[in-house]
Amino acid sequence: MQYRCSPKRILATVVVLAVLAMVSGCSWLDLLSDASRDVGGNGGGGSSSDFISFSIGPASHLHTANIGAGYDPDDDSTCIVGSDAMGQMAQNAIHIYFPGDSTGTFASPPGTPEIGVFWIGILIDYEYYEWRDGDCSFTINVTTYGPVGGRIEGTFSGTLKNDSDDTIVVTNGQFSVTRYASIGI
Repeated sequence: MQYRCSPKRILATVVVLAVLAMVSGCSWLDLLSDASRDVGGNGGGGSSSDFISFSIGPASHLHTANIGAGYDPDDDSTCIVGSDAMGQMAQNAIHIYFPGDSTGTFASPPGTPEIGVFWIGILIDYEYYEWRDGDCSFTINVTTYGPVGGRIEGTFSGTLKNDSDDTIVVTNGQFSVTRYASIGI
């Protein structure tokens, strides 16, 4: 299955589902409505130790609030998302999808025609960059995949492009997030 997400789609998702609900692959509305899941009191899901961080050039980016992660059995994929604010106020966000519900390395060199559910998109100051088939090389290395309530941890790096074909190089990507219950569409 080829997974494709346009900038308009991700921006609409950020607005409608407060970044924690991805249209393709994750149905996360319940994540925000269940107050018992906001164990860290950090304003939108996850524990106080949840984070997603990465660098683009000299700029470092860190998300510690509005974070969610879980497995979607409908797509046999895991989704990790985070943003700097809820709803329309979000100008910076990230979503990472990878196949299955276990550890492993998911990589796509340029020219790979199809690798199933594998995706990364980053919204930086309202500009959306995404992994594109054959245009970008990206690696996600999942080192820990715990049970519900446990941790999903790993690293990521690679290149992404926007609609104008501007390229960014993402380095030093790390995530450590609380895994929520499996939620299907």
